[in-house]
Formats: sequence, C-alpha cells, structure tokens
Amino acid sequence: MLTKQIRSYFAVNAIQNFGRVLPQAILTPVLVGKGLDFSEIILVQVAFTIATLLFEFPFGVLADRTSKTFVYVLSIALTLSSYLVVFFGAGFWVMCLAWVIYGASSAAQSSTLDYYFAERLRSEESALKRFYSSDQNVMLATSILAALCSTFLYDEFGDRIYLISAVFFALSIAVGIVLLPKDTSPASHDEDQSDKPGDFRLELVSGLRFAMKDSRIVLAILLLAITEFAVNPFFHLWQMILLDSRFDASTFGLFFVAFQLVNVLANYVFSRFHRHQWHNFVVLGLLLIIGVVSTTAEDGVVLAVMLLILPLPLFIYLGSLHTTLQSAIPSKVMSTIGSLSGTVTAVAGLLSLGLASLLMSFLTPQVTMGASLILFSIVSAALIRKFSSQPAEVSA
Repeated sequence: MLTKQIRSYFAVNAIQNFGRVLPQAILTPVLVGKGLDFSEIILVQVAFTIATLLFEFPFGVLADRTSKTFVYVLSIALTLSSYLVVFFGAGFWVMCLAWVIYGASSAAQSSTLDYYFAERLRSEESALKRFYSSDQNVMLATSILAALCSTFLYDEFGDRIYLISAVFFALSIAVGIVLLPKDTSPASHDEDQSDKPGDFRLELVSGLRFAMKDSRIVLAILLLAITEFAVNPFFHLWQMILLDSRFDASTFGLFFVAFQLVNVLANYVFSRFHRHQWHNFVVLGLLLIIGVVSTTAEDGVVLAVMLLILPLPLFIYLGSLHTTLQSAIPSKVMSTIGSLSGTVTAVAGLLSLGLASLLMSFLTPQVTMGASLILFSIVSAALIRKFSSQPAEVSA
C-alpha cells in the first residue's frame, strides 16, 4: 500500500512540476512583456519570499491538524491561480499579486506529503534516503523535460505557455484527489499521538518546544537556513556572471539543463554513502574552495566550470541536512517543525538577497557569489563544530 501511495505521489509531483517549470526558462522576457523592468522583477521575487515567510508556518500547522493531502492539493490549486493571474494580468502590482499567491503555494507544499512518507520510512535510513533521492530525481527529470519543451513552445505560443501549464496543474489536482492517501495521520501511536489536537496556539507552542529540546533539530534548521547564502547568490547571479564573462545568452538553456544533470548526479552520490559528520566538513571545504576560486578567477571558462561544479557538493549537503531533519522530528509535529524550518529559511533568504544586493552595489556578480560562498562555508562549519560537543536530547 505504501509503495503504491509513493508511486502515486511521484506521478502527481511529476505532472505538477512539469507545469510549474515550463515557463521558468523564459520568465524574464514574459515579465518584461508585462511591463516590468529588471529592478521590478527582483522586487517581485522579494514579494514571493515574503509570502513564503508569512504562510509557511500556518500551512504546516494546518497540514498537521487536517490532512497533508488536502494542503498539498491546495498548493497546486494556488499555483494554478498564480499562473492564471500572470497570463491575464499586466503591470508591476498585478505581478506582485501573482507571486504572493505563488509564494503561498510554495509554503503550502513544503511540509506536506514528503513529510508524511518520511515519517513512515524514518525507521530505515536507506529507505528514507531512497525516497528523498527518487523524489528529487522525479523533479529533476521533469524540470529538464519542461525546460527543453519551453524552448520551442514559447516560440509557438508566447505567454500562452502559462495556459498549457494550467492544464497540467488541473490534471495533477484530478489525479491527486483520486490516488493520493486520504488518511495522513501519523503511523505511530505513542502517548503524544493519542492526544487530541489543541488550538492553533498550542500547536505552535508544541512544535517550538519539540524543536528546541533536540539540538539535532536546532542545528539542522540553522544549517538549512544558512544555505540560502549559497543557494540564492548562485541561482540569482549565474546568468549575470556568464554575461560578464562574454557567454551568449542563447547558451543559458544548456547551462540550466547541465545544472539539473549535476543535481541528478548529486542525488545518486548522496544515496550511495552513509552519513557521517565529517562528510559535511568535506563538502563545506569544497564549497569554500569553489568560493575562493570564483572570487579570484579571471578566465570565463574557469568561472563556467566552477558554476557547473558548484551544484554537486551543494545539493549533496542539502540532501544530508533534509534527511537529518526528517529523521529527528517527532511524528506528531513533523509538518509544524518542517514549516518552522521553512520560515527560518525564508528569513535567511531575505537576508541573503539583501546582502547580495548590498554587495552588488560595489562588487561584481562574480565576487559577490564567491564572497557569499566563503561566508556560508565558514559559518556553517563553525556551527557544526559548536553543536557537535552538545548531546542531542531526543523528544519523547
């Protein structure tokens, strides 16, 4: 039964992710066509991040108190709504509204069925890692396919490509309603699970109490948040770095596909080794080296190679952190604490965007990304070292 549910989840995830990624490779020309300039496009992204921050924790509590399947399907419906606003609307404020809805969708989806399946697989680390890697590979495969399809669909349909995405969202909602599990209550039935859920405030307090009692959870949440200082500069600046290095914009699609293939390799490598704390230090050391080389390199080819290598250690590190967090969270508050982590990460994301914007006022995109990687690596290693001497308290 569980295997069938996981396959159904992968199928729905594949359909909705194809629709989600389809317009992303041509997002900038679409928004320019809607009347936005480059600075306004960045502000739209800030609106998305703020919405994610505001909605992440409430949706996590809602998923714990009601149904993770309901919240997951709701997230797809919100994405569908945001894409329709983009297609039918125009202007800066309307696009901000679309990205606020999209941010709410991202917040709703972040701690739903993935945590439901993680709770059922947590007793066997290899099974949990296989699930996480398979989920990522499904997302990556559909992202690559969608990016390739968008290159010719946009030429044929223009911004009507958003309507094609809407069809895929509607299909994924229909399939999800039929195939996804109806009962997403925790599998275990210890004393905590038997309690009837209290009011909203008690759920928040319960989740925070569980999180603060276990140093593993605190460390994983902090480390995941700090990764924003590596992830955001990479995803927001790589095109600028390539343009400064005189790469033609027509090659960006190939770089996007290459990034996804590197991500597949990262998931394969991650699924094949047993986690040890020293692995994190090795990965952070590699990211530190990439940051130093990226900051000092003068050759465009060297920078391009660094950009292509960067996702490999970064995604392995992210996979390790997600597995650590999911393995440590008590079943009853999985989505609540997962959303707490998402909220903290969203705050860090805003700070990282602010830092990148500040550095960009007097540094090149290349140096900004390199400096962010160096800062991220040093702070993360220091946190791991600090917490490694503290015994974890496992919540009852």
